[in-house]
Amino acid sequence: MNYLSYQDEKRRIVEEPSQANFATVVGVYEDGLQLQFDGESEATAKRYRYNKSITFKLGDRVKVTRISGTYVAEYPIGKGKFSVAPNNVSGINATAGETEVSIQWSDPADKTVDGQLVSKWAGTYLVRNEIDFPKNETDGTQLLNSQIRNAYKSTPFIDKGLTPNKTYYYGLFPYSDDGKVNRNMENTFSAAPEKKYKYGVKIDLNNSDPETSVEYILDAVGKKPARVNLETGEFDYGDWADVGFVKDCKPCMIRRDETVDYYLNPNDYSKKEDGTPSDIANPNYEGNAMVEFPRWYLTQYQDENYLYIVLSEDKIDDNSQAYAFMHYDGTIGNKLYISMFVIGGNSSRPMMSIDNIPASTYTDKDFTQNISKNFGGNFLWSNYCERDYIASLLIVISKRLDLQRAFGFGPKTQYKTGNTVSASFFGKDSVYDEPVNVFHLKNWWGDPYMLGGCGLMSDKSYLTPTICIMYYPGYGLWNHFKEYGIKYTIQPNGSPVGYISQMHPSYGTKFPEKFQGSQTTFYQSYCDWSMSKNEQWSYLLCGESKHVAIGSQSILAYDLTTDHEESLQGKMRVSYRK
Repeated sequence: MNYLSYQDEKRRIVEEPSQANFATVVGVYEDGLQLQFDGESEATAKRYRYNKSITFKLGDRVKVTRISGTYVAEYPIGKGKFSVAPNNVSGINATAGETEVSIQWSDPADKTVDGQLVSKWAGTYLVRNEIDFPKNETDGTQLLNSQIRNAYKSTPFIDKGLTPNKTYYYGLFPYSDDGKVNRNMENTFSAAPEKKYKYGVKIDLNNSDPETSVEYILDAVGKKPARVNLETGEFDYGDWADVGFVKDCKPCMIRRDETVDYYLNPNDYSKKEDGTPSDIANPNYEGNAMVEFPRWYLTQYQDENYLYIVLSEDKIDDNSQAYAFMHYDGTIGNKLYISMFVIGGNSSRPMMSIDNIPASTYTDKDFTQNISKNFGGNFLWSNYCERDYIASLLIVISKRLDLQRAFGFGPKTQYKTGNTVSASFFGKDSVYDEPVNVFHLKNWWGDPYMLGGCGLMSDKSYLTPTICIMYYPGYGLWNHFKEYGIKYTIQPNGSPVGYISQMHPSYGTKFPEKFQGSQTTFYQSYCDWSMSKNEQWSYLLCGESKHVAIGSQSILAYDLTTDHEESLQGKMRVSYRK
C-alpha cells in the first residue's frame, strides 16, 4: 500500500507568490477566494481575503496585492483561463456480501462557467484502503480507473476475495482531462463483508440407523451435536448455543395488540429479564406467553441417495423458503411467535397461553369467533410449516433423526401439564413420563393435533388417501384450503398407519410417505390415519410416539372433496408473524 510522504504533501501545496501578481478565481467561499496564480497549474489550498465591496465570480482574473504581509484580491480585470477538478460523484451505493463488496455510483458531468468548459471529466479512480479512508488516488490499492462515464451506475463493480467481518475503506476520485483530481472526502465510504452462515445435514436414505444416517455439511461440519441427559433432563448445547436460531430464540409475553410486552428470564419464567415478577401464570394478564423465533431460511431437497436440510441466514437459491415466517400477503416477516403452551381457557373461556391453564378443546367455530377478541387479528392456528421448520432445527442441532433420544421422550398422556421447568430444552427418558421443552415450547411432543396444516382428497375412500399440504400458513376456515391450500399431492405408500420409514421433501417440507419402519429405524415417528367412509373428515397424527403421536409432524386433515365444513374439535397453539 502506498502512502504520501511529508515531501509529497508539501509538493501538492502551491506556494504563494513573492510579489504582487495576477490570479484566476477558482473558488468563491464565505471565508475567502481560492486562487490559481498566473504561471501555476494548480490552485493554492489557501483561501484569500478580498475586497468585500466587489462581487467576485468564478473565472474572474483578479489583481492580487500584498497588504501588511497578506495577499488580498483587489478587483477583477477580466476573465481568466482556468480549469478545476470535476465535481463529486453521486449516488454511491455499496452492498457487502460474504467475501465481496458491490459498488455503484454516477460520474460527474462536465463543468462549465459562463459557457467556458473548466472541467472535462476523463475518468474516476476507485481506491481501497484497509486501514482508513483513502485521501487520494494513490493512498491504497487502486482497483479501477474507469474511463466510461456511468459505467457502474446500474451495473456494480464487484470487489472480490475479501475477508468476512473486516471493514474496508474506499474512495472515488474523479479527474479531468488535464489531470485535475477531486480528492474530496465526501467521495469516501466503507463496507464490511459479513459471513452468512449455512448449517446443514444430509440424511443417507440407504442407512436405516437414525444415529449414523445423518452427516453434517456446510458450516455445521465439525460441530458437536446437542443432546439432553435423559436421566437428569439437563441439556448440552454442544457447539450450538451461540448459533443465531438458538441464541436468539426468546420466551416473551405478547400483548393482544401483537407487541412484545417484555422478555422472560430464560432460566426462570416467573421473572422478567430485569428480575421483576412476570405474568407467566397470571390468568388475568391481557396477553399471552409466546416464543420468539428469528427468521432463518429452510432449504430441503433430495437426490437418489440423500435428503438434505439446510438452514441459512439468507436465501441460498430459489428453493430456499421461509414459509413459517410468511404473512397472508406473501411477504416474509423477521420474527415468528408461537404460543408457549397449548391454548387453555380461564373461567370465561377466553383463549390464552398461560402457565397452569389446562389445554381446552376448541372447534374451528370457537376459534374463529374468539381469536380476534382474545388474541388479536393476526394470531392464527399454528401450522404444519411451523412444525416442519422446528423439526428441521432439531434434526440439525442434534445430528440425528430419533428426536426422542436427543431431546426427551415426553409424557404418555396427551397435553399433560405441570411442566414448570424454565429452560429452552428439557426432557427425560420415557420412564419418567414428563413433558418436553424444545425452544421453550412446553410439551411440544404432546401436541399432536395441527389445525390448518393439511387437507385430504380421498374420494371418501380411506384406502387410497391423497394428502394436500398447505405448506405456508393457513388462515381462516377450512374452506381456505380450496382457495389457497392445494399446492401438491402425495400418495402415501402403503397403509398410512405405523412407524414412518420415509419422508417426502417436496416444496420445502418433510411429509411422511412410507410407513414400514420400526421404532429403531429412520425417523422413529408414528403415523395414524383415521377415516370413516361415511364421514366427511379425517385426521392424520404423526410424531415421536406410538402412544400419543407426539413429535415433529402433527396434522389434522380435512376432506377437500366436498363443501362440508365440520366443526372439528381440537387443542391447539397459535402463532403470528412480525
